Amino acid sequence: MMFRDDPRDVTARLLSMIGEPYEPDGCIKFVRRALWEFGVTIEGTNDAAIRDSHLFRRVETGSLGTVIIWQKLPWHSEGQEFHVGLMLDRRWAIQSSSATYGVARVEITRHPWVEAQRGFYRPKALCT
Repeated sequence: MMFRDDPRDVTARLLSMIGEPYEPDGCIKFVRRALWEFGVTIEGTNDAAIRDSHLFRRVETGSLGTVIIWQKLPWHSEGQEFHVGLMLDRRWAIQSSSATYGVARVEITRHPWVEAQRGFYRPKALCT
């Protein structure tokens, strides 16, 4: 069931994913699943990131449903170019990483998240 109409339903569904285990390339796979809750479909693989980019518009701040991109987080391995999550509001994001042992909510205003922020991208389908 998709929760497109009520933001509280979408937020509740996203929060229910906390604790799911991490899998390889889990951050972008998680964002693909999370965006589906908004009715937004992306390929959602590292290789497809450039192809998916035309579906998004860069915005100044995050809000529910906005993708956040981080680079150079302390646990990134050589060759890992980016990490993505989905904003719950202007302060909190949900993401999946090995460092948080899977899906977790993170406060983007705290270390190391704030230093690694590279931008917010809103799905065009959610822009008003």
